[in-house]
Amino acid sequence: MGMRSRGWMITALAAVMASAPGGWAAAEPGPGIVRSGSLVWVSVEYLRAHPDALPGIELRGDTPHFEAASAERCDRQACIKLEGDGVFVDRFSTTYYSNGSEGPKHAHFLWTPAGAGTPRSMYHYDIAPSVADTGKPGVYYDTQGPTGAFAAGSTACAEWIPGSGVPCADIKR
Repeated sequence: MGMRSRGWMITALAAVMASAPGGWAAAEPGPGIVRSGSLVWVSVEYLRAHPDALPGIELRGDTPHFEAASAERCDRQACIKLEGDGVFVDRFSTTYYSNGSEGPKHAHFLWTPAGAGTPRSMYHYDIAPSVADTGKPGVYYDTQGPTGAFAAGSTACAEWIPGSGVPCADIKR
């Protein structure tokens, strides 16, 4: 295959990728938002301009809050929300507000079964603002905490490492 043929193929491939519905380019992070699996970092500026970027999250001033007040708990810069019915948790989410002085973080979900003294835990990988967004206030968000049936009296918590605050909620019937 000659150089002309390869050049034509590369041009054709680029045209197909650019024109694909929802295209591959759409998956690329834009300024102010970074996605990595279930983890998201969004600048406060981006969240103001795109209030639906984090479903279920609203800004009050520069601070993120879960829209529904049920089972939301906050401690310093971290918040959690448990959704479900009684001891069955359908969704366990957490946010962390950063003033821009912190770098990469990862969510650490913890739960202590009723009557147990030692919590169990689950870590998620780091997420960080893009280089262009470093230093801007933003919100870290993870929706993939443990779900399922928990014993009544269990406690669910989340923390962001590094970070401040470990909000917890008791799971009741």
